[in-house]
Amino acid sequence: SAASDVYKRQINNNPEAMDFLIRYNLAEDTGYRRRSGWVEYPMVKLNLPELYRISPAYFEESGQQSIM
Repeated sequence: SAASDVYKRQINNNPEAMDFLIRYNLAEDTGYRRRSGWVEYPMVKLNLPELYRISPAYFEESGQQSIM
């Protein structure tokens, strides 16, 4: 999907992104990896309640306000 492609690019172009997500409790590394071409991407479980707390406007704009 387009959203996962954007996330893959962000991780690929910014290797510190994964550390940031985990350090600030925004995601949990599941231990699974997915390969796309020559690159292996970590699969994460997003902390949606925390992401909502940080930016409720984003969820309201995207129609995802029913996560809680």
